[in-house]
Amino acid sequence: MMVVAIAAGSGLSVSKPRLLYKGNYERAPTNVLGSYDISPDGKHFVMIRSDQPAVTQINVVLNWFEELESRFATAR
Repeated sequence: MMVVAIAAGSGLSVSKPRLLYKGNYERAPTNVLGSYDISPDGKHFVMIRSDQPAVTQINVVLNWFEELESRFATAR
């Protein structure tokens, strides 16, 4: 989790991002706004620690629609 300081005075100023803490935590489903909650006093927040390894790779599929069409055409 990264954090930045934001100051609004005569203009907006944002600090460089810095590491707040690191570890593996559960990610929110895509239809949920966040994977953590903040305490009412604003001094703490809660996250669920995960025993799953961190994601280090993503797979990008190109031309998937053409692949789908060709598989569907042969199935007829």
